Amino acid sequence: MKKRNVLILYCIVTRIIVSVGTIAGSIALKKLIDNPDVYYLWILGGIWISSSFLNLIKGFVVQNHFSSETVRHKGILFKIISRFPFSFLETKEYGDELNKANSKISRDQDFISSVEQIATAVVGVLGVYFLLLPNATILGVLLLTLLIMTVTLISAHASKRLAVLMYDYWDTYIKNTRKYNYFSGVLSNKEFIEEKKTFSTLPFFLNKFEYEFDFASNKNGILGKKRIRLEFLNDTIFFIYVSACLLILLYEYSAGQISIGLFISAIGYLIGLIGNIFGAVSVIDKVTQNKRFTADYNEFIEKSNPNSDFKIDENADRQTLLSLDSVSFHYPANETMVLNKFDASFKRGKKYAIVGANGCGKTTLVKLICNLYTPISGTIIRSAAPTVLFQDFNRYPATVKENITLSSSEHVEHQETIDKIIKSSGLEKRVAKMDLGHDSELTTLKEGGEELSGGEWQRLALARVLFIESELYILDEPTASLDPLEELRIFKAYNELLKEKTVIYITHRLGFVKDVDEIIVIKNGTVAEIGSHDNLLSIPNGIYKNMFEEQRSWYE
Repeated sequence: MKKRNVLILYCIVTRIIVSVGTIAGSIALKKLIDNPDVYYLWILGGIWISSSFLNLIKGFVVQNHFSSETVRHKGILFKIISRFPFSFLETKEYGDELNKANSKISRDQDFISSVEQIATAVVGVLGVYFLLLPNATILGVLLLTLLIMTVTLISAHASKRLAVLMYDYWDTYIKNTRKYNYFSGVLSNKEFIEEKKTFSTLPFFLNKFEYEFDFASNKNGILGKKRIRLEFLNDTIFFIYVSACLLILLYEYSAGQISIGLFISAIGYLIGLIGNIFGAVSVIDKVTQNKRFTADYNEFIEKSNPNSDFKIDENADRQTLLSLDSVSFHYPANETMVLNKFDASFKRGKKYAIVGANGCGKTTLVKLICNLYTPISGTIIRSAAPTVLFQDFNRYPATVKENITLSSSEHVEHQETIDKIIKSSGLEKRVAKMDLGHDSELTTLKEGGEELSGGEWQRLALARVLFIESELYILDEPTASLDPLEELRIFKAYNELLKEKTVIYITHRLGFVKDVDEIIVIKNGTVAEIGSHDNLLSIPNGIYKNMFEEQRSWYE
């Protein structure tokens, strides 16, 4: 805040100096016209160079300040977002409010610019009297004073109305453009191209885009027309003001009160003044908008939850790394229970598999364990922070090494560990073919970058998880992109690497789960069966038994 106030003061002082220079320039112009002399040209040139230099330095200082402030603001915003409840991140309101929060810096910059305009307008009005009082009639000066006051009041009223309208306009604009921006992405982003070509979906999505664009344009157009009317009012004020100034100065010149030089310099000065007045009263617009946007920004920040960081229960049984007691959960927009009185416990050093049909609640369970969601009822006790491979893992445009060591940058030089993990993940041959090995960039956006297949990305995501030293690992569909035989090979390698660790596999593919210590079968959000592979196969017409028999041929 202190730096911002110093910047505002610096900008005001600079503007005052430049504005005084403008007054001096108008006087010099009058002298030059009435009495041509190269001396006055030198004065005008000196004023122009000095003013331009001051504005250049000010522009550099302001731009440098807001560039660093943008980076700082983004950093703060990213930290705040990381503490948001995951359920909020999945809502449409999140995107709308994030857009408003991102506009904070540009609005601060607009506000400082408007404050500068106030200083310029104040000096500018004083300059009118400095220019005209020695020569013009009292009536002419009074008429100009009345004109300036009237213009200022009308413009201030219009600016206040415009401020309220513009807030509503941008609020509506953000909401109405969300859908057509999505379809614009579908039409242009790489990940949608394959299906667009395969299923010839271009006409469908083009129609969707055009419909949403027209819908947004019509909705925005209603407020846009009101905005245009208010802006037209400002244009009308400008026309009337310039015409009135011209008539007053013509009267003064015709009466022999002012010279042609003063007439020309004064009309140019007064036209410039109206722009400064409009800029000054726009502070009302900026303050009103900033007040509402700041309230939105503060409300956005308040949604962050400092308690959302993962916490370990210090009093938990150290031999039981994780336990869930009668945990129930449903999503905010749907009252149907995804998990219903779910009970399970996971012991140190054991291997578990949680299986069930798609949609039975397996991935939701992982998010609850990771504290991304809060249970509706029941308790989750954790004595270790889990390291998780999510089903929808991210693909980062970084090097192979960086993709593996993202969580611990201080370990990037541990080459032996990285090589061992690459080998265990089945990526050794692929990395060896890359020009720069594990230092190769995994992106097609950079010259010389490498691209991985879906299965290779999954192996890399698994390698990233293995790099992190943890007591509890959760792998959500870790081999979904691999063929059954490769799946078994990877599973054996991982079990060897994590033999002393607790591992929970979340899967609907059962080829490797027969070797875990305990299998938990979920149906309708609750534990339907639990036991070892052999125990579950002994249950007549059991859920696990039927699933395994359906998949048996995949692994034989």
